[in-house]
Amino acid sequence: MTTKSPRPLTTRTPRTLHDALGQRVAWRTETLAAQLRSPDPGTRLDAVRVSFDLMKTWRGDHAVLVALVADQLDTDDAELAAETVTVPDACRAIAEPAREAGATGPSGGGVRAGPAR
Repeated sequence: MTTKSPRPLTTRTPRTLHDALGQRVAWRTETLAAQLRSPDPGTRLDAVRVSFDLMKTWRGDHAVLVALVADQLDTDDAELAAETVTVPDACRAIAEPAREAGATGPSGGGVRAGPAR
């Protein structure tokens, strides 16, 4: 009899919490930062997944989350490392529209915080 990893089920709780927090991005960021600092690899894996969802959904300064997610690359946990390695490339794709908007200057309307559209 093989046992499946409990990790996919654990992601529901953090996701539910972050869905409930909605637009409270600062609270969500603080919660994720604490989870990314956890000694438990499963908690950090959940936080990596939810952090990516937050970063791709809400514009803003996610430097703290990006740095903490990058810290997860230095782990012995294969599943956590595999999930984490996908985030930097995805973040480049997310940042591209902001980089282009910033290059156009103030006349281009700038970049506002809020849900990505």
